[in-house]
Amino acid sequence: MSMLCALAMDYEGSERWYGELQAFAERCGRQDAAGKQARSRLGMAGHFSPQRGVNGLTETIPAVFRLLMNKEVTLPSFSVTSALPSIMNGGKDFSAWSKKDDLLYKTLRLPVEAVLGRDGVGLADCAIAESKFEKGEDVAGRMLSLLPQLNEVRNRGTPDMEFAVSGLLARSQLASGQPADARRTIEVLREYFAERGLTRFLPNMDAMLCRIDMHTGDLDAADAWYREKAPRELTHLNVMRRYQYLTQAMVELEDGRPDAVQLTLAPAGAVCPKLRPHHRRHSLECPDCHCPVPQEGRAVARAIDGGAGCGGGVPLHPHRQRIRHGSVAAAGGTGLGWRQKVV
Repeated sequence: MSMLCALAMDYEGSERWYGELQAFAERCGRQDAAGKQARSRLGMAGHFSPQRGVNGLTETIPAVFRLLMNKEVTLPSFSVTSALPSIMNGGKDFSAWSKKDDLLYKTLRLPVEAVLGRDGVGLADCAIAESKFEKGEDVAGRMLSLLPQLNEVRNRGTPDMEFAVSGLLARSQLASGQPADARRTIEVLREYFAERGLTRFLPNMDAMLCRIDMHTGDLDAADAWYREKAPRELTHLNVMRRYQYLTQAMVELEDGRPDAVQLTLAPAGAVCPKLRPHHRRHSLECPDCHCPVPQEGRAVARAIDGGAGCGGGVPLHPHRQRIRHGSVAAAGGTGLGWRQKVV
């Protein structure tokens, strides 16, 4: 119930149910089966709920790893990406870890993979590659070593991680001036997921294809996605569609409609103040090419930040650098100039 309330953005209810579970676990004995299960759920809800930050996870993960090895707790399977094409900004915002990504990779890789089980197959290698990519580093070598792991991810892991790896591959292809390859990467995966009945990933895949269309200047295709598949839910905010909301806002900004962007993202204004400050740091830059939005986007940024006044260029990853594209995808993320067209 705590996790369900969190996903419904009822964070007060989430904390209330967490307290109930905590009280129940304290009443149970160490060897009580129900108590073990309650403590397992406490570990999941206490550290992986969306409203909670990542502070303390570096100590918690090894502790949970030891409990698992001693068979004192068992963790249920859960998505670490929320069906988004990202690990660093999927189910939680791990951008603060990027500053120490090499150290954390060395010290936490084995505990993380053990704690998450199937959900952890390929996670560490994908996460550090994405962290390096977000900081503007060349990840070609890392991708070459990561892609052969896709078969293992398909066989022993989860489709969540498969989408995260493929999404990172597509973004790196865009950054290196290969938009056709990036589109093909996502289209092939979408067809494969559709055949397997993994329909919960398809809306975010379609949104990612829309972003690729904006990179290449195919605004007709982007507008087609907007008309046919964009959420456009002005009176209801579904946190699981946040990737689609931001894509919808990008199309509206591309079309020169900043007022529509504010309407699209206004529902987030009531939710973001309840989250921890670092969790509120969304960006109105183009997330795949790191181009800050023009002056018109500042009101939108304030709406996303819940009135905290973050301005128009606060990055999703506070310390990441802009990627310098060397080809057609440069200067704003679309062939027509993403920022210049809006201005």
